[in-house]
Amino acid sequence: MWMRRISEDLTKTFKSKSYGKNANRRLSGWVKGLMAEAIDIVASRRGSRVILINAAYTSQICSKCGCLGKRTGDRFHCAFGCGAVMQADQNAAVNVKARLDDKELHRWLSFSKVKQILLERCRRSDETAHPEL
Repeated sequence: MWMRRISEDLTKTFKSKSYGKNANRRLSGWVKGLMAEAIDIVASRRGSRVILINAAYTSQICSKCGCLGKRTGDRFHCAFGCGAVMQADQNAAVNVKARLDDKELHRWLSFSKVKQILLERCRRSDETAHPEL
């Protein structure tokens, strides 16, 4: 029986400090490639398989209400929804696990489309919680 390991898709490049276009691309691909390979090796040794999910906004949305928040150090603050404050990595891990079953936010969806969907979900949940608004 295979155990499941859920991981963010590490193949996409991210914009960060610029060392030049080519150097940034090489560094990004190298580090993420090593991480992905290490995860695959460990999963294989433990008899599990890796399932990749879309990583967009997993650390920036509240795992309780689904609204955008802000990560400050190791704390996550839900600024626009329920007001929850929690440990940031735990919040992100809950979101990664939930993303596995989210059919709308599939792995290849663009960051901008993911944000659009998440903002709409937050708006709908806010209307449900506060119908007078």
